[in-house]
This record gives sequence, structure tokens and C-alpha cells, in this order.
Amino acid sequence: GDDFNFCFPFTVIKNFDLNHHCYPLHQSLRVETTKTFSIPSQAFFIAAEISACGYVSGQLIEVIVEIRNESNVEVNEIIVELIKLIHYNADNPVPKTRVRREIAAAAKHDGVGSRNKLTAKMNLTTPPIPPSNIWTCKVLHVFYEIHVTSKTSGPNRDPVLKIPITV
Repeated sequence: GDDFNFCFPFTVIKNFDLNHHCYPLHQSLRVETTKTFSIPSQAFFIAAEISACGYVSGQLIEVIVEIRNESNVEVNEIIVELIKLIHYNADNPVPKTRVRREIAAAAKHDGVGSRNKLTAKMNLTTPPIPPSNIWTCKVLHVFYEIHVTSKTSGPNRDPVLKIPITV
């Protein structure tokens, strides 16, 4: 008979115990900011909160977004994204780091009008992705952040909240 060879690539990942991490991953985290879009306008306030700082693949990430829009600018949409930041490090000939940004998961919600308030619960499911903060490799580091973006009308810069998490 014929002999067949099959090749299948695989990755070996070192076990990483989140219980021995340097900060408590079970604690909630809240990030907030206030922005004024124009001089005669009132303030725009946005806050985002997650129930924990550490997640595993397949786990649901609930993001609670609170907006108090006292400004005269409409918020058309709220976008919550799980961002994977991959840092490629090189030492030769000079130290250099290149960062690649990927959207691992996303959710959208309707915006909020001028002089209105909104509280929204948005869910992201953590996809099967490589773990973060593995320092055994000098060349590659992976970090994760949750970005909460308020897409506003007009030529304004959209407010973005960034929440670091561990996967």
C-alpha cells in the first residue's frame, strides 16, 4: 500500500493561571469622560463599566454604557468593540515595536439625542483568541481593550473610552 503523510500546524501555549496575576481580575472597572463639543454647548458625559477585568474565551462581557448628553450634538450610534493589540518587537538593528490592531468582537446600539440620557447594556462574547500578557515571548505581546465609541453628528471628534482587560 501507499504511505501517506499528513501535516497539521499547532501552537503550544504555556498554561497561564489568572489567579496568580499581579492585579485582581475579578474586580469591576469604570471609565468615564466629559467633553464639550463647542463653546456655547453644554457638556457631554459618557461612562462605561465592566464587571471584571479578566475573561476567558466564550465568556460574555457585559458593558454598561451611561450617557448624559447635555450638548447640542446628536449621538447617532454607540459602538462597543473588543480590540486585540498585537505588539511585534524587534531588537536588531535597533529596538522597534510595530502594533497591529484587530477587532475581535463588536456590538452596536442606537444613539441618544441632544439634551437626553441613555443607559445601555451591551454584550460581547469573547471569541477563541490567544491569551494576553504572556511575557515568555520577547517578540510578540498581545493586549486587549474594550473601546466604547460615541459616533456623533457633524465634524466633531468622536469620544472613545478605552478599558484594558485580560483574556
